[in-house]
Amino acid sequence: MSLTTEQIADFRNDIADSNEAFAEEEIQRLYERAGSYDAVVVLAIEQLLAGVAKFNDYSMGMSEEESHQAFNNLQDLLEIKRERAQSNQRKSSVRLVRLGRAKRRGDRPYHA
Repeated sequence: MSLTTEQIADFRNDIADSNEAFAEEEIQRLYERAGSYDAVVVLAIEQLLAGVAKFNDYSMGMSEEESHQAFNNLQDLLEIKRERAQSNQRKSSVRLVRLGRAKRRGDRPYHA
C-alpha cells in the first residue's frame, strides 16, 4: 500500500518539509520500511537529524548558520513525534486478558 497525495502533503506538514527535502518516491520508500504513518514521520526525522549532524557551525561575513540549533530543534521534534506514535500505538493495541478458572472463596459450599 502506498501513501495518497493527501497523506504525502500531511507528511510534509508534519515534519515541516517546506523545501521538499524528501522526494515523493523517498517518502513512499520510507513508508514501505516503516509500515505505519506515525513510524514514517519518526524515521524521516531521524534521517534529517543524521544529515544535520554532519554539518558544522559556520560564520562568513554577515551570514551565520548554527547547525547545532537545527540539530536541537530536530531532536525536540523527534521526541514529540515518538511520544505521539507510542500514544497512538497504545490506543490501537489489543489488550490481552488472561482467562482461567475462577478462584474459590474459601471452603464453604454453595448455599441457595
